[in-house]
Amino acid sequence: MEWNQAFVRAPEALALLPKAADGSIHWGSPGEPQAVKVALFDTGYRRHPALGFSPGANSTFLLSDEGQSCLKPRGPNAEDPLIKMKAMPLGHGTRTATCLAGRGAGFSGLCPGLPMVPFRVTNHSVIFADAATAIGKALDMVVERVAEGSISPIVNISLGRLFGHRSLGAAVDRAYEAGVIIICAAGQVVDRVTYPAQHARTIAVAGIERTSR
Repeated sequence: MEWNQAFVRAPEALALLPKAADGSIHWGSPGEPQAVKVALFDTGYRRHPALGFSPGANSTFLLSDEGQSCLKPRGPNAEDPLIKMKAMPLGHGTRTATCLAGRGAGFSGLCPGLPMVPFRVTNHSVIFADAATAIGKALDMVVERVAEGSISPIVNISLGRLFGHRSLGAAVDRAYEAGVIIICAAGQVVDRVTYPAQHARTIAVAGIERTSR
């Protein structure tokens, strides 16, 4: 087990979860009220083996068929087009997804095989104005899906911006009041907590390096 997973006591937490016949975590089956299915807001996804993709087959836990792009052109395809921008790493959504739920090929994320629905809301890890609007639309969409029982009330947003955005803040309020848990990156490349993690109605999460423990 990697040091970071041991540090946050992930093995102890995962040991409390129900297991499938093969020993993997049973996150729940479709239709079960306790089934877990997390919304992942990011740049989208790529078909990576660590996310359960194989040639000619979709992943069983990165639920691409349920994904959504909230950027133009909007639609059901949340695949990451890998748009280049200076100093911005490509494939941010794929990196986030594998850290969170990667499984197989000698790789283990924090919650291996966690069912995730990808929402493409940005081209980069920094939230510019168009991305802030897209995140607001995606939050409203999650609220609707939660109400119909097709997704869990949990959203991961590993993105950030330095300043608040009115429509994004309003969407955070609506989601919170609908019972949605919004987990956000604190944004450690700057000297302050970024938005939307800055909002009191979200949960801000920071990371550390091995040498800073």
